[in-house]
Amino acid sequence: MDTNNYQIKLNFIEGLKDVVEKEVKLKTNHTILSQENNCFYLDFKDSLAEVLQLKSVGNVSLVTNHQNYNPGYLSKHKNILKNILDIVLQKSPDKFKIFKLSCAGADSDEVKNILKYIELEYKILAQQEADLKINIYKSKNSWEISIQVTARPLSLRPYKC
Repeated sequence: MDTNNYQIKLNFIEGLKDVVEKEVKLKTNHTILSQENNCFYLDFKDSLAEVLQLKSVGNVSLVTNHQNYNPGYLSKHKNILKNILDIVLQKSPDKFKIFKLSCAGADSDEVKNILKYIELEYKILAQQEADLKINIYKSKNSWEISIQVTARPLSLRPYKC
């Protein structure tokens, strides 16, 4: 599986840019590739473990983008979704019980096809309030698939000594 096209997206609260940047540099081996609003995009190196330990970020997502990754295209090329979902779910398959898919054309046959595929392939249910959040949206000149890895903001997770 080619992971060169994947990036890690860190969302943070406005005003914490410097804190997050410092924490990423001190506690991970990832490189900050770009910033958009209150998000950093990092390189992906086959593991999410380091970034899941960061306390200054709101949530972590694994993302990929391409000009063709619209819901109609993904409905026909489900292996793209499978590859990124496999990375997220491989380390903790029991962590996520329900998912939510947010994208344009939510009532279309293509999106319904994607929902059904995910439910059958991963044995998880689609609901409005979910642990696993999948977003497919237009970002600049391409479509982005974003899978939120953290079930809830990292700052709300229990502190481990």
